[in-house]
Amino acid sequence: DPKVRAEYEARQEALRMEASIKQYGYEQGEKAGIKRGRQEGEKFGIEKEKIQIAKKMKENKMDLKQISEITGLSIEEIKKL
Repeated sequence: DPKVRAEYEARQEALRMEASIKQYGYEQGEKAGIKRGRQEGEKFGIEKEKIQIAKKMKENKMDLKQISEITGLSIEEIKKL
C-alpha cells in the first residue's frame, strides 16, 4: 500500500533526523566538556605553580607580605606552606 509505505518512510526519516540531532548535541556537549576540563586544568596548574614559587620565596626568607603581593596568595596560605 503506497500510503503505508509513505508513512513508514516518513517515520524512518524522522528517526534519522532525531538521531542526527542527538549526535550533534552529544558532540557539542563533549566539546564543551573538553574545553571546561582544559580551563580547570590550566587553573589548577597556575595555582600549583604559585604555591611552588611561594615556597621557594619563603625558604629564601622573603617577607610574607611581599610574597603575597607577588603570588596573589594570602598570608595565611603562605604561612601554611
